[in-house]
Amino acid sequence: MIIFSLCGFLVGGASFLSAATVLFHDRRSVLNISWATFSLLVGLWGIGFGLTGISVNYEGALQWARFHNLVAIAIPITFYWFTLIFCDNFRPLPTRFWGGVIGTICYAFVCLVSPNQFVPSVSIMTFSNGYYAVSGALYGIFPALYGLLIGFGLTELYTNRSKFEGFKRVQFLLLFWGFVFGFSGGGDQLFGCFWN
Repeated sequence: MIIFSLCGFLVGGASFLSAATVLFHDRRSVLNISWATFSLLVGLWGIGFGLTGISVNYEGALQWARFHNLVAIAIPITFYWFTLIFCDNFRPLPTRFWGGVIGTICYAFVCLVSPNQFVPSVSIMTFSNGYYAVSGALYGIFPALYGLLIGFGLTELYTNRSKFEGFKRVQFLLLFWGFVFGFSGGGDQLFGCFWN
């Protein structure tokens, strides 16, 4: 098993565990539901990424590459949703959030009906035996959507930092820096698609 696939499976497993843990704690909490939704999507992305890398044939790798890249489209908007709820700024949800929802749905729909323009193929990584997604013309929109919505979410957290006290302040610091490093690491997967 290649290291990238192992990392995808670890991310997937940890994310599913995180989602289950918060829902088990309080499944009616809007904050927990938003976190679980975000975690489930990250988990699906991780599993799909892992399965792309270990696929034994081209067709299977292509399907998993399309799957994990389509799932990834929804991760930034669910992250932004979570940060709005965590910061208690979701009544009402801001217009730019709804713009992000509409943009995400439209983009995902176009990618779903035009998969050959989104992820047209996969290639074998030169340093391993695993497959990696090749980007199509539609894929170029994703880094902009990713950067914009992740930027909104991180800005939401950072600008509300002064209202967090005690344990909530510790949660903020862990979340903020965890997201900065996590999305930096996850975001670099976007750029590999352009280097084929």
